Amino acid sequence: MYIPEHFAESRLDELHRIMRAHPLAMLCTSGPQGLDANHLPFLLDADSGPHGRLIGHVARANPLWQSVAPDSEVLVVFRGADGYVSPNWYPSKHETHRAVPTWNYEVVHAHGTLTIHDDVKHVRSVVARLTLRGRGLALFLGDAEQPVLQRLLKNGDDLRAEVIVAPHHGSQNGFLKEFYAAVQPGLVVASCGFENRYGYPSPNLRKWCATADVPLLYTGRHGAVRVIWPSYGQEHGQEHGKYDVSTGRP
Repeated sequence: MYIPEHFAESRLDELHRIMRAHPLAMLCTSGPQGLDANHLPFLLDADSGPHGRLIGHVARANPLWQSVAPDSEVLVVFRGADGYVSPNWYPSKHETHRAVPTWNYEVVHAHGTLTIHDDVKHVRSVVARLTLRGRGLALFLGDAEQPVLQRLLKNGDDLRAEVIVAPHHGSQNGFLKEFYAAVQPGLVVASCGFENRYGYPSPNLRKWCATADVPLLYTGRHGAVRVIWPSYGQEHGQEHGKYDVSTGRP
């Protein structure tokens, strides 16, 4: 990638800041079918190695984990802020009339090797890391379905969390009442997409929340859902126990 010297950013802490602030990145790989790109959220483990380690998750239906050779070189692209810069903003334009428009942006290219893990030990470690980060207040399980939930239960880990993002969008395949009982959430959030064409969350999850008297928010109905704990700042919204919740469409 061409980078003009006066725009180059080499400070690792600043690069990590952009990666943490914009975790949805593009994973670029090369396999038997040629070049491929997957858009995935990544967790940055800054203490692993000289530059850190990126941890992500893909659905089992995604051929990425089978089509890319082990230890393949990959590129992960994080995009930060960007904006158009008008030539009218350059004082020299009014003198020389030679300035041209440009576009400024933040981007991080992370080069490394891809390691695929397909066992409950590593799935559990990703879940635990996301759970424990930020004082263990929330539980994120991505597209985990019943077999993974059963294995997590069988392992005996402490799964309790104040907020759980419903596994697999709150679908029936991602619902296990014993798992929710073990988590003991005070709030369930389901990411269902704008149109919610599949009708998430499932009737069983809705019934469990109603029976357990646990609020259920889903993006197909409530729009964006933001949960903020007081130690991270104040946010107007409905209060649930130790955290504030706000909803609404942009």
